[in-house]
Amino acid sequence: MPKATRRHSSRGGHGLFTTTAIPAGTQILSIPKPLVTIPDDAHLQSTCSNCLHHAPDTPSVLTTYSSPRKLSACLGCKIVKYCGKECQTEDWKRVHKHECKTFAKLPRALPGSVRVTMRVLMQNAEGGVLAQCEDHVEKFRTEAGGKRWEGVFVMGKGAHGYSRTRRGEGEVRRLYCAVLVNSMTLVTETFDPIGIAFDPLTASINHDCIPNAVMLFNGRILQIRALEDIPANAEVLISYIDNTVPRERRQLELSEKYFFTCTCSRCTGPAGPMDGLLCACGGVGMPSREAVLCNRCARALPATADVEILEQTAWSALDSDKSEAMISALRHLHKSPMWPLPRQPLAALHLALVQGEYIPSGNWERALLHHLLIYLRLDPVFYPQRFHPMRVVHGFTLANLFLQIPRVDYGKVVWGLLCECAAQVERSHGGGGVFAGVVARKREEMRRDLEKEEQPRGWVAARLEDIGLEAEMGKIVGMVEGLIKELKR
Repeated sequence: MPKATRRHSSRGGHGLFTTTAIPAGTQILSIPKPLVTIPDDAHLQSTCSNCLHHAPDTPSVLTTYSSPRKLSACLGCKIVKYCGKECQTEDWKRVHKHECKTFAKLPRALPGSVRVTMRVLMQNAEGGVLAQCEDHVEKFRTEAGGKRWEGVFVMGKGAHGYSRTRRGEGEVRRLYCAVLVNSMTLVTETFDPIGIAFDPLTASINHDCIPNAVMLFNGRILQIRALEDIPANAEVLISYIDNTVPRERRQLELSEKYFFTCTCSRCTGPAGPMDGLLCACGGVGMPSREAVLCNRCARALPATADVEILEQTAWSALDSDKSEAMISALRHLHKSPMWPLPRQPLAALHLALVQGEYIPSGNWERALLHHLLIYLRLDPVFYPQRFHPMRVVHGFTLANLFLQIPRVDYGKVVWGLLCECAAQVERSHGGGGVFAGVVARKREEMRRDLEKEEQPRGWVAARLEDIGLEAEMGKIVGMVEGLIKELKR
Protein backbone atom coordinates (compact mmCIF):
# COMPACT_ATOMS: atom_id res chain seq x y z
CA MET A 1 0.00 0.00 0.00
CA PRO A 2 1.46 3.42 -0.93
CA LYS A 3 2.23 5.78 1.95
CA ALA A 4 0.63 8.72 0.13
CA THR A 5 -2.05 9.31 -2.47
CA ARG A 6 -3.23 12.20 -4.63
CA ARG A 7 -6.62 13.77 -3.86
CA HIS A 8 -8.45 17.10 -3.65
CA SER A 9 -6.90 19.67 -1.30
CA SER A 10 -8.58 22.47 0.63
CA ARG A 11 -5.71 24.67 -0.58
CA GLY A 12 -7.11 24.39 -4.10
CA GLY A 13 -6.63 21.77 -6.79
CA HIS A 14 -5.06 18.49 -5.76
CA GLY A 15 -2.54 17.59 -3.08
CA LEU A 16 -0.61 14.59 -1.78
CA PHE A 17 -1.99 13.03 1.41
CA THR A 18 -0.58 10.36 3.68
CA THR A 19 -2.43 7.05 3.93
CA THR A 20 -0.63 6.09 7.15
CA ALA A 21 1.32 7.84 9.90
CA ILE A 22 4.81 8.82 8.68
CA PRO A 23 7.62 9.20 11.26
CA ALA A 24 10.05 12.11 10.85
CA GLY A 25 13.12 11.24 8.83
CA THR A 26 11.50 8.51 6.75
CA GLN A 27 10.63 8.25 3.09
CA ILE A 28 7.11 9.15 2.02
CA LEU A 29 7.46 8.68 -1.71
CA SER A 30 10.12 7.45 -4.14
CA ILE A 31 9.96 7.76 -7.92
CA PRO A 32 12.86 5.82 -9.48
CA LYS A 33 12.33 7.37 -12.91
CA PRO A 34 10.43 10.67 -12.97
CA LEU A 35 8.78 11.46 -16.30
CA VAL A 36 11.54 13.90 -17.34
CA THR A 37 14.92 14.72 -15.77
CA ILE A 38 17.45 16.67 -17.83
CA PRO A 39 20.65 18.62 -17.17
CA ASP A 40 20.17 22.34 -17.73
CA ASP A 41 22.18 24.26 -20.33
CA ALA A 42 25.02 25.04 -17.91
CA HIS A 43 25.48 21.37 -16.93
CA LEU A 44 24.96 19.50 -20.21
CA GLN A 45 28.71 18.97 -20.58
CA SER A 46 29.28 17.79 -17.00
CA THR A 47 26.24 15.56 -16.35
CA CYS A 48 25.11 12.21 -17.74
CA SER A 49 21.76 12.80 -19.45
CA ASN A 50 20.47 9.42 -18.28
CA CYS A 51 21.60 8.60 -14.73
CA LEU A 52 22.52 12.26 -14.00
CA HIS A 53 25.96 11.41 -12.62
CA HIS A 54 27.58 14.81 -12.18
CA ALA A 55 31.27 15.23 -13.05
CA PRO A 56 32.08 18.95 -12.72
CA ASP A 57 35.43 20.48 -13.70
CA THR A 58 36.00 21.60 -10.11
CA PRO A 59 35.88 19.01 -7.28
CA SER A 60 32.73 18.82 -5.15
CA VAL A 61 31.86 16.96 -1.97
CA LEU A 62 30.45 14.07 -4.00
CA THR A 63 33.07 13.83 -6.75
CA THR A 64 36.00 14.00 -4.32
CA TYR A 65 34.91 10.86 -2.46
CA SER A 66 33.16 8.85 -5.20
CA SER A 67 34.47 6.97 -8.21
CA PRO A 68 35.10 9.28 -11.19
CA ARG A 69 33.39 8.55 -14.49
CA LYS A 70 34.35 9.93 -17.87
CA LEU A 71 31.47 11.35 -19.88
CA SER A 72 31.24 10.85 -23.65
CA ALA A 73 29.11 12.88 -26.05
CA CYS A 74 26.41 11.31 -28.21
CA LEU A 75 28.02 10.75 -31.62
CA GLY A 76 24.84 11.86 -33.36
CA CYS A 77 23.97 15.25 -31.85
CA LYS A 78 27.15 15.87 -29.80
CA ILE A 79 25.00 17.83 -27.33
CA VAL A 80 24.06 15.33 -24.61
CA LYS A 81 26.63 13.21 -22.75
CA TYR A 82 26.61 9.82 -21.04
CA CYS A 83 28.81 8.03 -18.52
CA GLY A 84 28.69 4.72 -20.41
CA LYS A 85 27.09 2.61 -23.10
CA GLU A 86 24.39 1.32 -20.75
CA CYS A 87 23.16 4.83 -19.97
CA GLN A 88 23.32 5.87 -23.62
CA THR A 89 21.33 2.82 -24.75
CA GLU A 90 18.65 3.29 -22.07
CA ASP A 91 18.16 6.97 -22.89
CA TRP A 92 18.17 6.26 -26.63
CA LYS A 93 15.39 3.69 -26.34
CA ARG A 94 13.32 5.85 -24.02
CA VAL A 95 13.41 9.17 -25.85
CA HIS A 96 16.73 10.38 -27.30
CA LYS A 97 16.18 8.53 -30.60
CA HIS A 98 13.32 10.97 -31.25
CA GLU A 99 15.31 14.14 -30.54
CA CYS A 100 18.86 13.31 -31.66
CA LYS A 101 18.49 14.30 -35.34
CA THR A 102 16.77 17.54 -34.36
CA PHE A 103 19.54 18.45 -31.91
CA ALA A 104 22.22 17.63 -34.52
CA LYS A 105 20.84 20.31 -36.86
CA LEU A 106 20.94 23.06 -34.22
CA PRO A 107 23.94 25.31 -33.45
CA ARG A 108 23.36 24.95 -29.68
CA ALA A 109 21.11 23.22 -27.18
CA LEU A 110 17.49 24.28 -26.94
CA PRO A 111 16.33 25.97 -23.69
CA GLY A 112 15.71 23.47 -20.89
CA SER A 113 11.97 24.14 -20.65
CA VAL A 114 11.58 23.44 -24.38
CA ARG A 115 13.58 20.20 -24.09
CA VAL A 116 11.39 19.06 -21.17
CA THR A 117 8.22 19.79 -23.17
CA MET A 118 9.58 17.88 -26.16
CA ARG A 119 10.43 14.87 -23.99
CA VAL A 120 6.90 14.79 -22.59
CA LEU A 121 5.52 14.83 -26.14
CA MET A 122 7.97 12.20 -27.39
CA GLN A 123 6.87 9.84 -24.61
CA ASN A 124 3.20 10.45 -25.53
CA ALA A 125 2.55 11.61 -21.97
CA GLU A 126 1.01 15.00 -22.71
CA GLY A 127 -2.58 13.82 -22.18
CA GLY A 128 -1.92 12.69 -18.62
CA VAL A 129 0.12 15.79 -17.83
CA LEU A 130 -2.58 18.19 -19.01
CA ALA A 131 -5.22 16.23 -17.09
CA GLN A 132 -3.26 16.31 -13.81
CA CYS A 133 -1.30 19.59 -13.88
CA GLU A 134 -2.41 23.21 -13.73
CA ASP A 135 -1.25 25.19 -16.77
CA HIS A 136 -2.41 28.76 -15.86
CA VAL A 137 -2.54 29.69 -19.55
CA GLU A 138 -4.90 32.61 -18.96
CA LYS A 139 -2.66 34.05 -16.26
CA PHE A 140 0.33 33.83 -18.59
CA ARG A 141 -1.76 35.72 -21.16
CA THR A 142 -2.94 38.52 -18.90
CA GLU A 143 -0.57 39.11 -15.96
CA ALA A 144 2.32 41.59 -16.22
CA GLY A 145 0.66 43.10 -19.27
CA GLY A 146 1.05 39.86 -21.20
CA LYS A 147 4.85 40.20 -21.36
CA ARG A 148 5.43 36.58 -20.32
CA TRP A 149 2.99 35.37 -22.96
CA GLU A 150 5.31 36.57 -25.72
CA GLY A 151 7.99 34.15 -24.53
CA VAL A 152 5.46 31.36 -24.00
CA PHE A 153 4.15 31.82 -27.54
CA VAL A 154 7.62 31.59 -29.11
CA MET A 155 8.87 28.70 -26.96
CA GLY A 156 5.64 26.75 -27.36
CA LYS A 157 5.85 27.16 -31.12
CA GLY A 158 9.44 25.89 -31.04
CA ALA A 159 8.53 22.84 -28.93
CA HIS A 160 5.68 22.08 -31.34
CA GLY A 161 7.85 22.32 -34.45
CA TYR A 162 10.96 20.55 -33.17
CA SER A 163 9.02 17.65 -31.62
CA ARG A 164 7.09 17.01 -34.88
CA THR A 165 4.05 16.12 -32.80
CA ARG A 166 0.57 15.68 -34.24
CA ARG A 167 -0.85 17.67 -31.35
CA GLY A 168 -2.07 21.16 -32.15
CA GLU A 169 0.14 24.17 -31.46
CA GLY A 170 -2.30 25.51 -28.86
CA GLU A 171 -2.23 22.24 -26.94
CA VAL A 172 1.57 22.18 -26.98
CA ARG A 173 1.55 25.75 -25.70
CA ARG A 174 -0.66 24.64 -22.80
CA LEU A 175 1.77 21.83 -22.10
CA TYR A 176 4.69 24.26 -22.14
CA CYS A 177 2.88 26.43 -19.56
CA ALA A 178 2.27 23.35 -17.40
CA VAL A 179 5.99 22.55 -17.55
CA LEU A 180 6.93 26.10 -16.52
CA VAL A 181 4.59 26.07 -13.52
CA ASN A 182 5.16 22.49 -12.33
CA SER A 183 8.80 21.68 -13.04
CA MET A 184 11.31 21.43 -10.18
CA THR A 185 15.00 22.21 -9.86
CA LEU A 186 17.01 19.01 -10.25
CA VAL A 187 19.81 18.89 -7.66
CA THR A 188 22.59 16.56 -6.58
CA GLU A 189 22.43 14.88 -3.17
CA THR A 190 24.41 17.84 -1.84
CA PHE A 191 21.85 20.29 -3.31
CA ASP A 192 23.97 21.60 -6.19
CA PRO A 193 21.45 22.61 -8.91
CA ILE A 194 22.15 20.79 -12.19
CA GLY A 195 18.92 20.66 -14.17
CA ILE A 196 15.14 20.36 -14.42
CA ALA A 197 12.82 17.59 -13.21
CA PHE A 198 9.16 17.15 -14.10
CA ASP A 199 6.65 14.56 -12.92
CA PRO A 200 2.84 14.88 -12.68
CA LEU A 201 2.60 13.17 -9.27
CA THR A 202 5.08 15.42 -7.46
CA ALA A 203 3.56 18.42 -9.26
CA SER A 204 0.44 17.86 -7.14
CA ILE A 205 2.33 18.43 -3.85
CA ASN A 206 1.42 21.82 -2.41
CA HIS A 207 3.65 24.51 -0.94
CA ASP A 208 4.17 25.79 2.59
CA CYS A 209 6.94 28.07 3.88
CA ILE A 210 7.15 25.79 6.94
CA PRO A 211 7.10 22.44 5.09
CA ASN A 212 6.61 19.06 6.74
CA ALA A 213 8.58 17.30 3.98
CA VAL A 214 11.54 17.85 1.67
CA MET A 215 12.28 16.80 -1.91
CA LEU A 216 15.72 15.49 -2.83
CA PHE A 217 17.37 13.41 -5.53
CA ASN A 218 19.76 10.45 -5.63
CA GLY A 219 20.81 10.65 -9.24
CA ARG A 220 17.53 10.32 -11.12
CA ILE A 221 15.63 8.88 -8.15
CA LEU A 222 13.28 11.46 -6.65
CA GLN A 223 12.46 11.19 -2.94
CA ILE A 224 10.00 12.96 -0.67
CA ARG A 225 11.09 12.59 2.98
CA ALA A 226 9.28 13.65 6.16
CA LEU A 227 10.79 16.50 8.20
CA GLU A 228 8.38 15.91 11.07
CA ASP A 229 5.94 13.26 12.24
CA ILE A 230 3.00 13.39 9.81
CA PRO A 231 -0.26 11.74 10.89
CA ALA A 232 -2.39 9.63 8.57
CA ASN A 233 -4.66 11.56 6.16
CA ALA A 234 -2.56 14.73 6.50
CA GLU A 235 -1.36 16.75 3.53
CA VAL A 236 2.31 16.49 2.55
CA LEU A 237 3.78 19.98 2.03
CA ILE A 238 7.12 21.02 0.56
CA SER A 239 8.66 24.42 -0.16
CA TYR A 240 8.72 25.34 -3.85
CA ILE A 241 11.37 27.99 -3.24
CA ASP A 242 14.23 28.84 -0.89
CA ASN A 243 12.17 29.31 2.27
CA THR A 244 15.06 30.94 4.14
CA VAL A 245 14.56 34.24 2.28
CA PRO A 246 12.41 37.04 3.78
CA ARG A 247 8.64 37.08 3.44
CA GLU A 248 8.40 39.77 0.78
CA ARG A 249 10.80 37.94 -1.56
CA ARG A 250 9.02 34.61 -1.04
CA GLN A 251 5.67 36.17 -1.84
CA LEU A 252 7.04 37.84 -4.97
CA GLU A 253 8.62 34.64 -6.31
CA LEU A 254 5.54 32.51 -5.60
CA SER A 255 3.28 35.07 -7.26
CA GLU A 256 5.44 35.52 -10.36
CA LYS A 257 6.27 31.86 -10.99
CA TYR A 258 3.34 29.94 -9.51
CA PHE A 259 0.52 32.54 -9.60
CA PHE A 260 -0.61 32.31 -5.97
CA THR A 261 -0.23 34.16 -2.68
CA CYS A 262 0.97 32.04 0.21
CA THR A 263 -1.17 32.28 3.35
CA CYS A 264 0.85 29.96 5.58
CA SER A 265 1.47 30.90 9.22
CA ARG A 266 4.91 32.29 8.44
CA CYS A 267 3.54 34.57 5.71
CA THR A 268 0.57 35.86 7.72
CA GLY A 269 1.80 35.68 11.33
CA PRO A 270 4.13 37.90 13.36
CA ALA A 271 7.57 38.59 11.92
CA GLY A 272 10.51 36.52 13.11
CA PRO A 273 14.26 37.17 12.69
CA MET A 274 14.26 35.57 9.20
CA ASP A 275 11.60 38.00 7.98
CA GLY A 276 11.79 41.21 10.02
CA LEU A 277 14.14 43.97 11.16
CA LEU A 278 15.53 44.46 14.66
CA CYS A 279 14.38 47.19 17.01
CA ALA A 280 16.68 48.70 19.64
CA CYS A 281 14.50 47.10 22.34
CA GLY A 282 15.20 43.62 20.96
CA GLY A 283 11.85 43.21 19.23
CA VAL A 284 11.24 42.63 15.52
CA GLY A 285 9.36 44.73 12.99
CA MET A 286 7.97 43.54 9.67
CA PRO A 287 9.11 45.66 6.66
CA SER A 288 6.21 47.18 4.73
CA ARG A 289 5.33 50.26 2.71
CA GLU A 290 3.90 51.84 5.83
CA ALA A 291 5.77 52.44 9.09
CA VAL A 292 7.60 49.39 10.44
CA LEU A 293 6.28 48.80 13.95
CA CYS A 294 8.15 46.77 16.54
CA ASN A 295 6.23 43.74 17.82
CA ARG A 296 7.51 44.40 21.35
CA CYS A 297 7.50 48.17 22.01
CA ALA A 298 5.09 49.12 19.16
CA ARG A 299 7.31 52.02 18.10
CA ALA A 300 8.19 52.72 14.47
CA LEU A 301 11.68 51.58 13.46
CA PRO A 302 13.86 54.46 12.21
CA ALA A 303 15.59 54.83 8.82
CA THR A 304 13.96 51.81 7.18
CA ALA A 305 14.52 53.43 3.77
CA ASP A 306 18.28 53.15 4.37
CA VAL A 307 17.86 49.47 5.21
CA GLU A 308 15.88 48.95 2.00
CA ILE A 309 18.77 50.39 -0.03
CA LEU A 310 21.20 48.20 1.92
CA GLU A 311 19.09 45.13 1.13
CA GLN A 312 18.91 45.90 -2.59
CA THR A 313 22.68 46.40 -2.69
CA ALA A 314 23.27 43.10 -0.89
CA TRP A 315 21.07 41.08 -3.27
CA SER A 316 22.74 42.75 -6.25
CA ALA A 317 26.16 41.81 -4.86
CA LEU A 318 25.04 38.19 -4.51
CA ASP A 319 23.81 38.13 -8.11
CA SER A 320 27.06 39.66 -9.35
CA ASP A 321 29.27 36.74 -8.18
CA LYS A 322 32.02 39.30 -7.49
CA SER A 323 33.81 38.55 -4.23
CA GLU A 324 34.72 42.19 -3.52
CA ALA A 325 31.08 43.27 -3.82
CA MET A 326 29.92 40.37 -1.65
CA ILE A 327 32.47 41.09 1.10
CA SER A 328 31.49 44.77 1.08
CA ALA A 329 27.80 43.86 1.32
CA LEU A 330 28.50 41.47 4.21
CA ARG A 331 30.33 44.17 6.12
CA HIS A 332 27.41 46.57 5.76
CA LEU A 333 24.85 43.93 6.80
CA HIS A 334 26.85 42.93 9.88
CA LYS A 335 27.33 46.59 10.84
CA SER A 336 23.62 47.39 10.62
CA PRO A 337 22.00 47.24 14.09
CA MET A 338 18.65 46.52 12.40
CA TRP A 339 19.74 43.48 10.38
CA PRO A 340 19.11 40.11 12.11
CA LEU A 341 21.80 37.49 11.53
CA PRO A 342 19.32 34.96 10.01
CA ARG A 343 17.84 37.45 7.52
CA GLN A 344 18.93 36.72 3.96
CA PRO A 345 20.97 37.40 1.92
CA LEU A 346 23.51 37.42 4.76
CA ALA A 347 23.85 33.62 4.93
CA ALA A 348 23.75 33.31 1.13
CA LEU A 349 26.64 35.76 0.82
CA HIS A 350 28.74 33.79 3.33
CA LEU A 351 28.02 30.54 1.47
CA ALA A 352 28.72 32.08 -1.95
CA LEU A 353 32.14 33.24 -0.75
CA VAL A 354 32.92 29.76 0.60
CA GLN A 355 31.88 27.95 -2.58
CA GLY A 356 32.83 30.49 -5.22
CA GLU A 357 35.94 32.17 -3.81
CA TYR A 358 37.66 30.56 -0.83
CA ILE A 359 37.46 26.83 -1.67
CA PRO A 360 38.44 27.24 -5.37
CA SER A 361 41.40 29.44 -4.38
CA GLY A 362 42.49 27.12 -1.55
CA ASN A 363 41.92 29.75 1.14
CA TRP A 364 40.86 27.08 3.63
CA GLU A 365 41.01 29.22 6.76
CA ARG A 366 38.58 31.81 5.38
CA ALA A 367 36.33 29.06 4.01
CA LEU A 368 36.32 27.39 7.44
CA LEU A 369 35.46 30.61 9.31
CA HIS A 370 32.55 31.51 7.06
CA HIS A 371 31.21 27.94 7.01
CA LEU A 372 31.49 27.70 10.80
CA LEU A 373 29.26 30.76 11.10
CA ILE A 374 26.70 29.14 8.80
CA TYR A 375 26.77 25.79 10.61
CA LEU A 376 26.75 27.07 14.20
CA ARG A 377 24.66 30.23 14.03
CA LEU A 378 22.37 29.95 10.99
CA ASP A 379 21.64 26.30 10.14
CA PRO A 380 19.85 25.64 13.47
CA VAL A 381 17.49 28.53 12.63
CA PHE A 382 16.95 27.64 8.98
CA TYR A 383 16.80 23.86 9.47
CA PRO A 384 15.66 23.02 13.03
CA GLN A 385 15.87 19.25 12.49
CA ARG A 386 19.35 17.80 13.06
CA PHE A 387 18.64 15.33 10.25
CA HIS A 388 17.60 17.98 7.73
CA PRO A 389 19.47 17.05 4.51
CA MET A 390 20.96 20.52 4.09
CA ARG A 391 22.23 20.60 7.66
CA VAL A 392 23.87 17.16 7.28
CA VAL A 393 25.55 18.22 4.02
CA HIS A 394 26.87 21.38 5.68
CA GLY A 395 28.22 19.31 8.59
CA PHE A 396 30.08 16.99 6.23
CA THR A 397 31.51 19.94 4.30
CA LEU A 398 32.67 21.52 7.56
CA ALA A 399 34.46 18.33 8.60
CA ASN A 400 36.37 18.31 5.32
CA LEU A 401 37.30 21.99 5.69
CA PHE A 402 38.79 21.31 9.14
CA LEU A 403 40.96 18.59 7.59
CA GLN A 404 42.48 21.13 5.20
CA ILE A 405 44.20 22.93 8.10
CA PRO A 406 46.87 20.43 9.25
CA ARG A 407 48.82 22.65 11.63
CA VAL A 408 46.00 22.59 14.18
CA ASP A 409 44.67 19.33 15.61
CA TYR A 410 40.92 19.40 15.10
CA GLY A 411 40.74 15.60 15.20
CA LYS A 412 38.04 15.30 17.85
CA VAL A 413 35.86 17.94 16.18
CA VAL A 414 36.19 16.28 12.76
CA TRP A 415 35.51 12.82 14.17
CA GLY A 416 32.47 14.13 16.02
CA LEU A 417 31.13 15.83 12.88
CA LEU A 418 31.61 12.69 10.79
CA CYS A 419 29.90 10.56 13.45
CA GLU A 420 27.03 13.06 13.58
CA CYS A 421 26.66 12.90 9.78
CA ALA A 422 26.79 9.10 9.83
CA ALA A 423 24.13 9.01 12.56
CA GLN A 424 21.77 11.35 10.68
CA VAL A 425 22.29 10.41 7.01
CA GLU A 426 19.86 7.47 7.13
CA ARG A 427 17.11 9.90 8.11
CA SER A 428 18.28 12.78 5.91
CA HIS A 429 19.01 10.99 2.62
CA GLY A 430 18.23 7.31 3.09
CA GLY A 431 20.88 4.65 3.53
CA GLY A 432 21.39 3.50 -0.05
CA GLY A 433 22.38 6.72 -1.79
CA VAL A 434 25.70 8.03 -3.05
CA PHE A 435 26.02 10.62 -0.29
CA ALA A 436 25.45 8.03 2.46
CA GLY A 437 28.27 5.97 0.93
CA VAL A 438 30.53 9.01 0.76
CA VAL A 439 29.95 9.75 4.47
CA ALA A 440 30.60 6.13 5.47
CA ARG A 441 33.84 5.94 3.46
CA LYS A 442 35.18 9.21 4.84
CA ARG A 443 34.40 8.20 8.42
CA GLU A 444 36.11 4.83 7.96
CA GLU A 445 39.11 6.52 6.34
CA MET A 446 39.53 8.82 9.33
CA ARG A 447 39.01 5.99 11.82
CA ARG A 448 41.91 4.06 10.25
CA ASP A 449 44.13 7.15 10.31
CA LEU A 450 43.39 7.82 13.99
CA GLU A 451 44.04 4.21 14.99
CA LYS A 452 47.50 4.37 13.39
CA GLU A 453 48.59 7.16 15.75
CA GLU A 454 50.92 6.31 18.63
CA GLN A 455 48.73 7.92 21.27
CA PRO A 456 45.35 6.14 21.43
CA ARG A 457 42.31 8.37 21.44
CA GLY A 458 39.56 6.86 23.54
CA TRP A 459 36.82 8.91 21.91
CA VAL A 460 37.29 7.10 18.57
CA ALA A 461 35.43 4.09 19.96
CA ALA A 462 32.94 6.15 21.98
CA ARG A 463 29.25 6.51 21.22
CA LEU A 464 28.24 9.73 19.47
CA GLU A 465 26.64 11.16 22.62
CA ASP A 466 29.85 10.47 24.58
CA ILE A 467 32.24 12.17 22.14
CA GLY A 468 31.20 15.61 23.39
CA LEU A 469 30.85 17.29 20.00
CA GLU A 470 28.86 20.23 21.37
CA ALA A 471 31.51 20.92 24.00
CA GLU A 472 34.26 20.76 21.38
CA MET A 473 32.37 23.10 19.07
CA GLY A 474 31.85 25.43 22.02
CA LYS A 475 35.63 25.75 22.34
CA ILE A 476 35.93 27.14 18.82
CA VAL A 477 32.83 29.33 18.76
CA GLY A 478 35.17 32.24 19.45
CA MET A 479 36.40 31.87 15.86
CA VAL A 480 32.89 32.76 14.67
CA GLU A 481 32.63 35.72 17.02
CA GLY A 482 36.01 36.90 15.77
CA LEU A 483 34.80 36.80 12.16
CA ILE A 484 31.67 38.80 13.03
CA LYS A 485 33.75 41.43 14.86
CA GLU A 486 36.10 41.65 11.88
CA LEU A 487 33.22 42.22 9.46
CA LYS A 488 31.74 44.92 11.71
CA ARG A 489 34.93 46.96 11.71
